[in-house]
Amino acid sequence: MILSNLSEKKIAIIASSINPIKQAYLLPWYKDLSNEDKNFQLFLGSVNKAIPYAKNYKVYLKKDKLYYLLKGKIPNKIQPLIDFNPKIIHLLTSNSFQSIEDVLSNDIKLVVSFRGFDLNVFPHISDENLQLTLRIFEKATILHFISEDLKKTAIRIGANPNKCIVIHRSLNVSSSETGQILKDELVISTIGRLVWEKGYIYALEAMSILKERNYQFKYYIAGNGADEYLLRFHIKRLNLESEVILKGELSKDGVKELLKRSDIYFQPSLSEALSNAIIEASFFKLPVVSSNIGGIPEVIENNISGFLSSICKPNDYADSLIKLIESKELRLQMGQKGHEIIKEKFDRVKELKKWMLIYKI
Repeated sequence: MILSNLSEKKIAIIASSINPIKQAYLLPWYKDLSNEDKNFQLFLGSVNKAIPYAKNYKVYLKKDKLYYLLKGKIPNKIQPLIDFNPKIIHLLTSNSFQSIEDVLSNDIKLVVSFRGFDLNVFPHISDENLQLTLRIFEKATILHFISEDLKKTAIRIGANPNKCIVIHRSLNVSSSETGQILKDELVISTIGRLVWEKGYIYALEAMSILKERNYQFKYYIAGNGADEYLLRFHIKRLNLESEVILKGELSKDGVKELLKRSDIYFQPSLSEALSNAIIEASFFKLPVVSSNIGGIPEVIENNISGFLSSICKPNDYADSLIKLIESKELRLQMGQKGHEIIKEKFDRVKELKKWMLIYKI
């Protein structure tokens, strides 16, 4: 067993919700944990039929309230979590904090994970949000960040450095599903929500430059989000209807197929804590063109496994893409190096060993 000496500790893993597609990386991570120790339990804020092994930490249905009333108990709003009686609560997303704050005591250790928006955007929206973030910093036993960059951001805001740890997201690197699909066209791909943070406007500007220079390519964007119609407008404005294809949100298998079909992975993010898509693309031996921002340099070694540029620089992105378009040898060399980096730094077994130490608090 990877995890040991935890059998006496009940550990509640909590998220307000988990999207089985957008946050798919969290589910195999939890399953690997729970396979190692029966006292892990995943709790969500509401029922999700796609995650049948998760329990609800809230009493929110009439039948749930009736169940407790029949037992002669007036339920607390988070009675299922209270009944579980955890010794450790791990919030996978910090937005669950206010729901469980009332049950925290000296007997319960709190681990809180931060993944990007909750530090890069949320505390800056209002003073109320900032004060809530600072309260989480104070109450938590351990503050977990998915990148060194995010940890530095938290410390600047006010987190105690002695509470802060970094554990990167990981993959099952024993998988051999990395072979490319042969095709006639050169394919560039991006996977992510259609939101401003991903820098899609600059991606499209870079594609326009490639087209003006007479390069032949297809650019696939997989994801959905609030900016879809904005992107469709700019695709038409830039005369890219033949080159750019919006694929919508893909299943896990659909993502793998797209990566196998691709030659280059492109992500010109404006803000990024740590991109799971970039990790997966590198594992699939794709050279990466991206932004030198946030946690991305913790995955991509510039000029080694890809090219990193300053944000909002479509000409720089285009120049990097052209280097890869013009050299299959460079694509293969960078892709192989990226694959090796992922196997070394983002191995699921190594990640679980780190969590083993954390859960022994």
